[in-house]
Amino acid sequence: MASYESNNAFFSDCYTDRGLVEIQFATPVSTKSLMILATSTNGASDFGAGSSGTGKITFEDNTTETYSSINVKDWFQSGEPDASTAQNKLYLIGRNDDAIDTRNFSIYEYKLNITNYKKKIKSISFTNESGGSKPGDSYASRLFVFAISALQDNTPTPVEPVIAPIENTTIKIGNEPTTINAFFSLGGEEQGSDFSIKAIANNDFITISNENISNETYSFDISGVTAGESIITVTLINNGILSLKIFPVLSNLKDPVVNIAEIPRQTFKKGETISVKSKL
Repeated sequence: MASYESNNAFFSDCYTDRGLVEIQFATPVSTKSLMILATSTNGASDFGAGSSGTGKITFEDNTTETYSSINVKDWFQSGEPDASTAQNKLYLIGRNDDAIDTRNFSIYEYKLNITNYKKKIKSISFTNESGGSKPGDSYASRLFVFAISALQDNTPTPVEPVIAPIENTTIKIGNEPTTINAFFSLGGEEQGSDFSIKAIANNDFITISNENISNETYSFDISGVTAGESIITVTLINNGILSLKIFPVLSNLKDPVVNIAEIPRQTFKKGETISVKSKL
């Protein structure tokens, strides 16, 4: 609320047809919701949508969005406070004789959700439909707005898990398995109940086995089954956030081993041709 040393409230005098009245923010702010502290006299007031206009939010880039009607109750609250009551049991002091009216007067708070909450709001516009009457009617209500504040969203931003790059890999069919280490980080976050990390190949050219997680290292073995290229996707999930790392694996035929048949000891004549059989 503004200082009591000067005028510190917005007053919609609905005896005069003013249409929309814009309130400028001292500092533009982005928020998912505005909280409005207000009350009404001479009956309830509806500010926002209505025949004389629609409530409007103006952003720093001069784009706008509208908001639907909000009903502000009369300041005299005869019943029990409800969820919208910010403060009740306020007294009214007469300006002329300082007489105290001890009836139950109240001010109320209302939540106004913002669609384009990533943009900074620079102003808000009000119009008053006065509980069904229109500005200019002699029996119209009067709307008082004491404060507008941005609701802070203190929900921490989830940290995205990260998998370090994995180099392209070539393996030989029939050789010993090749171990792959996938290093990952949770950004200081604890492992959530949904934590998982898994390597999946897109075909049957290779097999994946011996998976293990130690600290922030996920290791697994890959073996060649058929010659060709496979794509392995390592998927990491933590606290509802997904991270992927993709790398190709090329599986080649195994290295050939040449066996030469034993040649009996014998004598050859110069220029004589011999045959040698080999087996792969």
